[in-house]
Amino acid sequence: MSRKKALSINFPIERVVLSDVLPYEVPIVFSNRYFYRFLCEHNIKFNGNTISWTTKDEVLDNLVKMILGVQPSKVVKHVTEDGDSNSLICLDKSDFVHTVPFIFSTTHKQDQLRQLSLMHPKGQLLVVDFYDQYKDLMIYYTGRSEFSLRSPKRVAGCTYIDFRSQIERQDKSDALVEVDGENYENLKSFFVYERFSNVFKFYESREHLRSERDFRNLTKFDVSGCFDSIYTHSLAWAIYGKDFAKQNLKPILGSFAGKFDSLMQKLNHNETNGILIGPEVSRIFAEIILQAVDTEISGKLLEKGYVHNSDFKIYRYVDDYFVFYNNEEVCHQIKMTLQESLKLYKLSLNKGKEETLQRPIITPISIAKKRISDLFDRTLAYEISSEIKDGEKFPRGEIYIGRSSLITDFKSILATSGVNYGEILNYSLSVVERKVGSLIESYKKIENLSGTDKSFSKSIEALLGFVFFIYAVSPKVNTTIKLCRICQRILSFYKSDPIGLSYEASISQVIYERCRSIMDHNSDGKTAKIETMYLLVLMRQLGKNYRIDEKVLGHSFGFDFSDGQFQKKSSLDYFSIVTLFFYIEKKTRYSQLRTALEKHILERFRLKQDSLIGDSEMVHLALDLTACPFVSNETKIRILEQYGLPKNYLLRVKKYSEYWFTKWGDFDFSKELDAKVSQEVY
Repeated sequence: MSRKKALSINFPIERVVLSDVLPYEVPIVFSNRYFYRFLCEHNIKFNGNTISWTTKDEVLDNLVKMILGVQPSKVVKHVTEDGDSNSLICLDKSDFVHTVPFIFSTTHKQDQLRQLSLMHPKGQLLVVDFYDQYKDLMIYYTGRSEFSLRSPKRVAGCTYIDFRSQIERQDKSDALVEVDGENYENLKSFFVYERFSNVFKFYESREHLRSERDFRNLTKFDVSGCFDSIYTHSLAWAIYGKDFAKQNLKPILGSFAGKFDSLMQKLNHNETNGILIGPEVSRIFAEIILQAVDTEISGKLLEKGYVHNSDFKIYRYVDDYFVFYNNEEVCHQIKMTLQESLKLYKLSLNKGKEETLQRPIITPISIAKKRISDLFDRTLAYEISSEIKDGEKFPRGEIYIGRSSLITDFKSILATSGVNYGEILNYSLSVVERKVGSLIESYKKIENLSGTDKSFSKSIEALLGFVFFIYAVSPKVNTTIKLCRICQRILSFYKSDPIGLSYEASISQVIYERCRSIMDHNSDGKTAKIETMYLLVLMRQLGKNYRIDEKVLGHSFGFDFSDGQFQKKSSLDYFSIVTLFFYIEKKTRYSQLRTALEKHILERFRLKQDSLIGDSEMVHLALDLTACPFVSNETKIRILEQYGLPKNYLLRVKKYSEYWFTKWGDFDFSKELDAKVSQEVY
């Protein structure tokens, strides 16, 4: 039976907020699922200068103003047409003030941070409106380059649910097709993308092999700080030409290019230099500009007598160029032409990232991947007998995983291949995740003799030791998700299988100790990293016997304990606050930390009271905390009052949405991790 099932997507345009406005690297407790449902349920829309929604009461009217960054004093009109009552806010120019995105950092490379952006809910609704009007033109203007490896081709009509990627219920495929459409709410893209969803798929593709067959050399170029460097007005240059655009500024304002330019500014503090990093809509904006660069390069090289597919072959994946060629002069001309074309759009090449490979074109990473795959095939498997002994139902199996030898072999592969941990970690953990599933399946199919459970559990403990060792060298969000998936797969098995009665505690202890070690190592005593937040949620799964000490936890989030109480040394951001509340819940053991956290939150709102309108971080925080069952009503009321909502609104606001962005109750870690696995659309 097929492990994939196709589902038709019939969701409205609002699904853009599920797929194209958020960075992938948000904490596991955060999603736009409930915000999306709120928009749909109340038919909240941006249309030009008007915000509209289905009329309910004054509480909803004021709640919409709070969420969408509209001044509390703004008048709401109520109109009835064909029996339908709608609330309207007509915005004038002064109401279209910029929104301030919430900027947060994740580890990009071992010594580099990457700043990502969470746009304001108002900005998200503006993106929905833009997609509604211009989705066809977005596809058209990203379809002009023959170099591009990743561009929108059409609006997604179906999604595949791959049952093999599910952490739990792997044998109950029909259970995943749920009537309420949760599967759709995990979609990672509004459009279908061709040709590759991941640059590593290109390395193993027919296109890459064909180019290697036809050309001796490959040089890679990288656009330097692409998203930070993009000048938003240059989109009009890409579509209409620079001279025409500069001579026709006013007419262009109302065009697709002008509207997209204006949108990107509104999302980002009215900045024209740089666009938000993280959302898919930003990648599409950049793609249109880079496709214009591609077209110019192709034309200029043809004028010089160099023919694409004959003298050279160019591919581009987002901001990375792959140039195949035989003649060094051809490569030189391509580089010069690329630099000239990028300069027209205020962009440039990153000189430090240029890399040339000669045939056979195989990268050190590819070599390392092959050796790591062979290592795991050899070491992470049961030796199962080919025959069944008399009186037994299953064949016998033996397993031994040595942590130290596995680490030594892994490090040897990195040393001989010339790659570092960060370059190979995501791949390695993906393979380990599959191997864990295979080991569990093999365990279920062998004869359970005296010692079988012990040898299996000792091997799993050794494997966890290895996984945490290689992860700790270069923790990033995507590898943290892989690590959590491995741990959760193991924990789910030990909770559901009889083996857990004897060995679940020891497995949980290993995971707890390794997570604590990484948290302690990465803590700067000021604030918590996104990676740490994932590990905290993982440790929450272990239960009450594995809770972190209150003072240790407080220190990890920048709280000092002195004179019998916690004091905050520096400001705690939105993601840190909601993750910390999610972990401490209403547990008595964390009562002092919870009191200090609420005090800190109120101080943050007090300091921001004159600039709350349009502030993405603060409105996300306000909405989440009003829905949080672990925050006192007094604190919730004081937060709502900052947005002009009276205290008698609290219970009525709660009725409009049980959750906003953080799911405070009925949290299913396995499901949320599965939702992080991108679903294929077509």
